[in-house]
This record gives sequence, C-alpha cells and structure tokens, in this order.
Amino acid sequence: MAYNVTTTATKAAYSTAGADWSANQTLDAADTLTINGTAVALAANDTRTSVVSKVNAYSGTTGVTVSAASNSLEFSATGYGTDYSITMSWGASGTMGDDVDPATTATAGVNVAGTIGGSTATGNGLTLTATGTEWNDSAITFLTDASTGANNTDIAVTEGGLKFNIGSNASADEIVSFSINDMSSTNLGSATNGYLDNSTNGIKTGQGNALATNAAGAVAIIDDAISDVSNERSKLGAYQKNAIESMQNNLGATLENIQAAESRIRDLDMAKEMMNFTKNQILIQAGTAMLAQANMIPQSALQLIG
Repeated sequence: MAYNVTTTATKAAYSTAGADWSANQTLDAADTLTINGTAVALAANDTRTSVVSKVNAYSGTTGVTVSAASNSLEFSATGYGTDYSITMSWGASGTMGDDVDPATTATAGVNVAGTIGGSTATGNGLTLTATGTEWNDSAITFLTDASTGANNTDIAVTEGGLKFNIGSNASADEIVSFSINDMSSTNLGSATNGYLDNSTNGIKTGQGNALATNAAGAVAIIDDAISDVSNERSKLGAYQKNAIESMQNNLGATLENIQAAESRIRDLDMAKEMMNFTKNQILIQAGTAMLAQANMIPQSALQLIG
C-alpha cells in the first residue's frame, strides 16, 4: 500500500518571543494564567523555570506544555492537528502581560494530508484514513511529526488490506481483510543479499551485484526474489482455497437447503389446497343430493293426490 504525505502534521503553538523573558526575570506580583479554561496560579517572584513547572503540572488538563527558550516561553499543544488548540488569557494585574502580549493568538495545529493508494486520504492529527473504494477505511498513523516525511517509515498501519464480505450476512465476523505485499523489483530480494533493482546491490548492469561481475551475489538475490514470489503465491492460494472456496461451498450448501425447504413448503401448501378442494366438492355434492331428495317429497305427494 503506497502512501504520500503532502502536508506535515503540526501542533498548535504559542510563543512569547520578543517579550524578553530572560532566565533571571521574575514576576513582580501574583497573577493568573488561564490556558484553555484552566487557571494556573503564579506567585510573585516566580522565575521562568517555576512558571514552566507550574504550567506543565496542569498539562493533563489543559492539553498544553511549555518549555523555556533563550529569552521566551514556548507553549505547545500535547497533540497534533486541529483537535488541539491553545487559548490564553491573563489576570487583572497584568504582570504576566508585561512580558507576554495577550493579544497574540496561538498558531493553529495542522492535520497531516496526503494520499493512500493514489487516492486522497482524510487527515486527522497524525492519522491518514483512506476514503477511496479500494483502500476504504485503511489508516496510517505517523508516530511523530518527523515521521510524516515522505522518506520516513516510522508508521503504524491500522488497516492495510482489502476487505471482503465472505458470509451471507453483513456482520463483522464475516468480513475478512487481505493484503498483497509490494512485489516490485526494488522490493524483491532481501536486506542481506540485496534486491533485484537497487543502485547499490542490484543485479542490473552497473549495479553492485550485476550478473557480469558478481554472478554468485546475483544468484543469491534471484533465489530470495523467487522465495518472495512463491510465498506470496502460496498466501494467495491458501486464501482462495481456505477462505473463498470454503465459504463458497458453504454458501452453496446453504442455498440448496433453503431451496429444498422452500420446495417442501410449496408442496405442503399444494396438498392443503387439494384437501380443501376435495372437501368443498364433497360438500357441494352432498348439498345437491339433499336438494334432490327434498324435491322428491312434493312430487310423491302430487302422485298420491293424482
């Protein structure tokens, strides 16, 4: 699954740069620094170091940490992206405001942006989630801000495979995920012997293990590549045989049983209707016979009178 990062995730930040908050500077009077709605009480003569300590003691509540720079305090959100923000305000004394401009707003955090499998993905903090049909819901989470660089592989893949519903119901236990490893020539081989196509240790002419100059090294790479392909083919075959064909046979048997049950129900309905038809025929014939008998009584009386 190929991914590409177009925008690096960042944290919301707030800097007191330019306020000349030197290491030895202290607060002239007690003050209150409110960060994201949480009040942090500061005492008179608090140094830059003690302010840092007090602010960081509330980081679990505020979602903000602070560190000391050369002549400033650098506030930073604890998480990446737009879900984390920094809002700051000061108490009535304005002592903190003497060294920090309360009108300055924090720099907003940025979500990671990029593509997964060639399609645009949705970014939230350090997580990229695919929205395309092929890799839908597959997610890559970068572990640090540096990891969002295009050449960094320090990532966690939440969902790395295609999803298939192999059951008769759309339930979670009947959905399986399957992925195919990168089978490009630059990835076939091993880190020990080299890869088919690699400028340092590949087997092409001019590469480190070229057939013409290092046949033994080239053969070792080819053996590794054959093993990679064979393993992937066996995985595909096992998936087809054990998951797809097995479920197909199971669904076929289920379908046959359902059709047989439907046939029995239809046969039962037909027998019931024939029984009702016969009963109605008997009732009609009996009624006709009774009417014939009833008609014979007046005829018999007339014959006696006549």
